[in-house]
Amino acid sequence: MSAFAEFSKEKQAVDAYLEQGFIMAAIFEDLDGARLRFKKESEQAELRLFTADARKYAVSLMIGGSPGA
Repeated sequence: MSAFAEFSKEKQAVDAYLEQGFIMAAIFEDLDGARLRFKKESEQAELRLFTADARKYAVSLMIGGSPGA
């Protein structure tokens, strides 16, 4: 899979959580990538990001707000 295809897949996963009403509560970085923790009321979810572009995308959303905001 190409680098863009990997990024696109991870970006869509992030956007899907946000569209479901989750908010990004935390980002944990390690040598293998990043883990995003999402929260919505009493629900929690976690997503693993491997590409640098997807990690940058998630951080830009966390700092600047969700897409379309």
